[in-house]
Amino acid sequence: MAVEISVWRRLWAGAADLAGQWLRRADLRRRARLLRVIERDIVPRLVISTGVATGRGDRPEPRQRLLTPHDVAEFSRLLIEHDANVARAFISALREDGATLEDLYLELLAPAARQLEQLSRAGQADLGELVVAHSRLHSVLNELVTATPAGTGGER
Repeated sequence: MAVEISVWRRLWAGAADLAGQWLRRADLRRRARLLRVIERDIVPRLVISTGVATGRGDRPEPRQRLLTPHDVAEFSRLLIEHDANVARAFISALREDGATLEDLYLELLAPAARQLEQLSRAGQADLGELVVAHSRLHSVLNELVTATPAGTGGER
């Protein structure tokens, strides 16, 4: 009887391990799907709704500053270590240097959100710091959206 109980316990523990692995993979798949939806559907709609992706008419093309992975890493660090005003100042400096709103949305804010997620998964940052950083990112994004009236071409 004791042998049967031991076998059942091992089987049950194995089943629990398999279920845990399946749940972790399912969670990763859900997160990946959510990120794809945000990048494929939400961010482009946000860009269109603010008028960033609309034609600029006869206005000259502004000089454009290409955003780099270093910019994303620096912005993510600022979100974690400083308040939202420092992150806003960083974005203002990028805008003055020629970065477009579309580039900020697609090449800075979205990758920074992904980088914060990667830091979370790797355990390289405290959960509290990451929650605050996501809040700061949300605040900066809201300010960018509200500061750009629809139909202005996003060049404000």
